[in-house]
Amino acid sequence: MKLVFILLMLFIPLIGRGQTVFTLNIQEKAGINHYFWKAAGHDFMFQMTDDDAGKYLLSRISSYNSIKYIRSHFTFNSDDKGGQIVVYDPDGKYHYDFSKINHTFQNYLTHGIKPIVEFDFFPDNFAKPLGNDTNNEGFTGKNAQPRDWLEWEQLMRAFMENLIETFGKEELKTWYYEVWNEPDNWPTEHLHIFFRLYDTFADVVKSYDQDFKVGGPATYNLYALKAFLDHVTSGTNFVTGEVGSPIDFISHHIYGLSGGWLHAPPEIVPQVSRFSQELHWIKRLLDKYESIKDIDFHLNEWGVCSNFQKAQAQYPQLEYRNNEFSPLFMTKLIDCLYALEDNYDFKTSMLLYWGFSWEDQKNEMFTGNRELTTGGHTPKPILTGFELLAKLQPERLKAIDNVPGDRLGIIPTIGSKELAFIVYNFNETDDDLSKTDQLRIDVNGLIPNTEYQTKIYKLNREYNNSYAKWLKIGSPSVPGRLPADWSAKVSNLELENEIIISDHSGTLSFNVVLSRHSMNLYTIDLTL
Repeated sequence: MKLVFILLMLFIPLIGRGQTVFTLNIQEKAGINHYFWKAAGHDFMFQMTDDDAGKYLLSRISSYNSIKYIRSHFTFNSDDKGGQIVVYDPDGKYHYDFSKINHTFQNYLTHGIKPIVEFDFFPDNFAKPLGNDTNNEGFTGKNAQPRDWLEWEQLMRAFMENLIETFGKEELKTWYYEVWNEPDNWPTEHLHIFFRLYDTFADVVKSYDQDFKVGGPATYNLYALKAFLDHVTSGTNFVTGEVGSPIDFISHHIYGLSGGWLHAPPEIVPQVSRFSQELHWIKRLLDKYESIKDIDFHLNEWGVCSNFQKAQAQYPQLEYRNNEFSPLFMTKLIDCLYALEDNYDFKTSMLLYWGFSWEDQKNEMFTGNRELTTGGHTPKPILTGFELLAKLQPERLKAIDNVPGDRLGIIPTIGSKELAFIVYNFNETDDDLSKTDQLRIDVNGLIPNTEYQTKIYKLNREYNNSYAKWLKIGSPSVPGRLPADWSAKVSNLELENEIIISDHSGTLSFNVVLSRHSMNLYTIDLTL
């Protein structure tokens, strides 16, 4: 008997799981689909949006309605990667020039995108050092404090007055204004400098209109986030002398893996659960601050791995920034963030991917940087993921037996004219991607015995995967070596059309076999 039991235990893993069944009813809503993931950013946005790569990506974003907010560092910096708003004359005096900033922001608006405006970093000669102290990440604080606080305030006021004159207050009320980026870079003993920066910034922005939305602190460590929350809720305001500071949204950064942890195996694998765990802690932290626990929360930098300049040539595991891993990771993350909202009353108002068109700008192919496009105006699979997710509808449906964070998941949505849902098969630690899993989706509440036009978009190692197609043509390192028909092969989403008939009770059933690390988007026309 013992031998039989042992053999049975050895055999069970080979049997695998049975067919998973997700059940939907088009009348049972789970909540609003607020498309919180439609956001991206980059260190070099002010440098990117006017070159061919940036223009292509902005145009594509507009066409697919895939990004609604863009964030960038270096707004006030004097070099070419920044806004270059302080210009020095030959006599050493300076004047303001907002033309580059205005042009960039107008470019966003033309493509249906809103800016997230960072008030950073210091222009040339505007700062004085704080010393050589470093924090536990080795940074010295970017790197200073204003040499003259009044001069710093005057710069911000001139900036705001320019924005109001150029774009108007009503438009500016739809933007977000953020004090800095990653103040964790200051050693703990210098965080009071950041708090003063925040109070000065918030006072300036709010002085023009109380409806302008200010926030921060764009941290990556919880100790710095807690210190900031203590200040804005119960600290002494450096400008007003009163208790607390105005704040409309809280921002924080999480990555699946720090680029500083990239080593030869055994390695740390990026996992969605890292996000869920840290957000649970943030939820608990915010609950301690009654006055701010319900304000918007922005996860306004995320990615599978940080350090956007690191490349696959040095770190082969960064292939996951090139292939289908990244869009599957994003889809599972969105599913889990909605679960946090539904089950723990913690809503993510923004999920902002840090990457844009840098590989394309450099004319490099799939180097493994954290970008949305690569050379030859090629959409990387992560951008394809954004474009598929953009096809989801405005209301979310309940899904019986969906367990967010499990291997198999579903994000079901409905609008006035269309039903759309994504099913995915993704476990971050999979090492055998040849395996498949079966599932069935039953959609109830439709008209019995009726034909429904259905479109199916697959994202896997064959379909809608520019990286896989690039490998098949020999992995040319520069766009000039791409075949003439390359753009036609990768520019448009591949889809299949089917007619599916509901049964006598008004149920549509989809029997699906999904390979590991793949997903399908189904859109069903409800206009009969």
